[in-house]
Amino acid sequence: MGTPVDGNEYLIGSCKYRNEKIGIEELELLRRYAAVFRRNGTFHYYIFSKGGFTPELLEAEKQGEVTLLTLEDLYR
Repeated sequence: MGTPVDGNEYLIGSCKYRNEKIGIEELELLRRYAAVFRRNGTFHYYIFSKGGFTPELLEAEKQGEVTLLTLEDLYR
């Protein structure tokens, strides 16, 4: 899903309702979607997961590449 925010800014997100942890490949998939969606612009990536995230994806979040959300985050 891609939604324009303001001008050339876009939200690109994914939601996985699985018990297993989501890995870095999901962020790579979102980046490929963004490249097809639009060549230029600023993309904000969000991944929602029931089962959590792998250490590699958590590191990408620390680097500011993606925002990760769990069910607990949604119900705080």
